[in-house]
Amino acid sequence: MRNNQNYINITDEEYHVGSVTSNLVELPNFDSVFSFSLDYMHLVCLGVMKKLLMLWLSKCPVTVRIRSAKMNELSLHLLNLNVCVTSDFVRESRTLQELSRWKATEFRFFFCYILDQLY
Repeated sequence: MRNNQNYINITDEEYHVGSVTSNLVELPNFDSVFSFSLDYMHLVCLGVMKKLLMLWLSKCPVTVRIRSAKMNELSLHLLNLNVCVTSDFVRESRTLQELSRWKATEFRFFFCYILDQLY
């Protein structure tokens, strides 16, 4: 498990760029592991949701994978929703074939409003 002392001692060389730690470790009561907040965008949208979609669309067993017909149907549904979605959503939806270019807001939209329609 990663901890502050391991970071300062550069225990995991692959995690560091070069042999220098950040100047932040010199701050009193600063813990390089726990002093940063975890955020929804990186953990859920760009982390879990992106990983799940990548798995469901290409890398998981065929029994769990989203079939191409269903993927095309969902992509069409996403594009058709663009006329109904309010300006509160900054980006227009893109197809699932463009998944590698999706931003966090698109993953959030899919997670909150589209995911329940998968099965």
